[in-house]
Amino acid sequence: MLRRILVILAAAVVSLALCLFLEIVLEWPKVVVYVIGLAPLFLAAAAVGPANRNRDRRR
Repeated sequence: MLRRILVILAAAVVSLALCLFLEIVLEWPKVVVYVIGLAPLFLAAAAVGPANRNRDRRR
């Protein structure tokens, strides 16, 4: 559980930094910034899977 939280938290930090870099430094359009910038967060969420994954294995 702690591993999942840390992975999502790290991805959120990377996502925020990427969004700020694309928006402020490169001045890309906001739609592109949000699509590319939020990708690490979605990938991390998909990598750790649903929260109840271990419950299904025990049954």
